[in-house]
Amino acid sequence: MGTTNLESLKARIGEAPRNGQGHRIYPDELKVDIVRYGRGRARQGASRNAIARELGISTDTINYWLGTRSKRAPARTKRSASMRRVRIATATVPSEAAVARGREPVMVLPTGIRIEGLGVEEIARLVRELSC
Repeated sequence: MGTTNLESLKARIGEAPRNGQGHRIYPDELKVDIVRYGRGRARQGASRNAIARELGISTDTINYWLGTRSKRAPARTKRSASMRRVRIATATVPSEAAVARGREPVMVLPTGIRIEGLGVEEIARLVRELSC
């Protein structure tokens, strides 16, 4: 995308309407064009910060649409799978006495979901089923 196309894209971004909180509402077609531009610039070696500056939008928005946190991105810009660090803890099956005293396992998922009142095997099965 040349300078003329970049200027046209920036103009379209500037024309995007804003919601009640002042945030821009980007039409899907504009999102797709921004993602296409961002991916092209990334292939040329540009950082996401540089891409965001060129377009006049936040780096968070670029990261969101180019895949690091994309959940609401348009269908044609699905994020790729990525690896992330996890902490593995040793699980123990609580004794009946511990459960009676209210010390059954509690699990808090990275999404903030808290699971209580289940045994370790039940928690594991639930997490697998939820694909968390």
